[in-house]
Amino acid sequence: MQIRELRYILFILCSFQCHSLFCQPIENHFTHYTTKDGLSEGEIRSIVQDSVGFLWIGTHNGLCRFDGQHFKIYRYNPTDTNSLRENSFGRLFIDSKKRLWFTTLHWLHLYHSNGEWFEHFNINALTTATLDHICFEDQNQLILAGSTSLYKFDMNEK
Repeated sequence: MQIRELRYILFILCSFQCHSLFCQPIENHFTHYTTKDGLSEGEIRSIVQDSVGFLWIGTHNGLCRFDGQHFKIYRYNPTDTNSLRENSFGRLFIDSKKRLWFTTLHWLHLYHSNGEWFEHFNINALTTATLDHICFEDQNQLILAGSTSLYKFDMNEK
């Protein structure tokens, strides 16, 4: 019985050894981007990729567009009515028409790539709550989640 157990243990050990001979190590390559590389802030609130391939990154300090090599930062500019209305981001969302929508605390924004400008919609007229999420798109309406309520935004009526 002891020889049988010894063979079994030897078989198990050899199996692990042989398995490691045929395995190839998987090499993952990660690049770490920080504010030194052009990111507006280290705390990322939301990230999406658009149909062109840009990564859009929402932070507490503006919106970043990343092309794979360089960051372009968009921030609130009080002298530009087509800029962001706030710098602190909630969520980013790509709709079925491949348009970028996003929330800040009190605004819903739509990015217009032709001219790189932002259309914005103030929800303060509805409530003092903050916008936290864009949940989904249903029949050409965005469903938004606030800190105290849900909202439907009709994209045809904007």
